[in-house]
Amino acid sequence: MSIHPLAPTLISQNASQVHVDQVKTIWNDEFWENPWEKGGLAVIGVFITTVLLLMLFAIVFGLFHPTEDNP
Repeated sequence: MSIHPLAPTLISQNASQVHVDQVKTIWNDEFWENPWEKGGLAVIGVFITTVLLLMLFAIVFGLFHPTEDNP
């Protein structure tokens, strides 16, 4: 009986995939436990929101010019 030549490779790939999934799960859990990382995420979110609101402000008030009566 012969074993397929790729069998050890497939087994090691499956084992490494399980390990990667475990590392991702552990990292994800640790990320939400650290308050500094949550704070950093909040700061990034506020920064992106501010930039988008400033762009919206510039677009809205750049398109609608105030009406002025010229004598």
